[in-house]
Amino acid sequence: MKFEFNEWKELYATDPDAFEVKRIDALQGYIDSVEEKGRKALEQTLFRIEMTRKRSKSPLQSAIEASRLMWESFDKLKGSLEEFQSAAQQLEDNAKANHANASNTLRLVGADDLANIASDSQPTVRPQPIAESLPKASVIQFRPR
Repeated sequence: MKFEFNEWKELYATDPDAFEVKRIDALQGYIDSVEEKGRKALEQTLFRIEMTRKRSKSPLQSAIEASRLMWESFDKLKGSLEEFQSAAQQLEDNAKANHANASNTLRLVGADDLANIASDSQPTVRPQPIAESLPKASVIQFRPR
């Protein structure tokens, strides 16, 4: 559904009840179009906004409260992003430490790495910096029994 501001504005000015029905239908239509796993959160958010609108004494107060809810949600999302970035950094640091300390490792190599393997002795792979090796292969720590 394409949003036409002037059409909605005109409907609100001429028939506020029809505007409200159309608004609710548009919101519910969007929620219904979302995958099942995300639908509940949207329904809860819409419920909070609707209850805020009903408690508000004016449209301005309603808009201010809706904005406050939006910023609360934004702060939660920002916190989740920061947690993810911290965990990703920790994983990267651990991978670099493991790569630097690896003495008995098994490395999967592709055809482009064959030039690094000595042909007259037991196959060995020259160490590569972690940034270059991660996209090409995973390093598996080998521990003798």
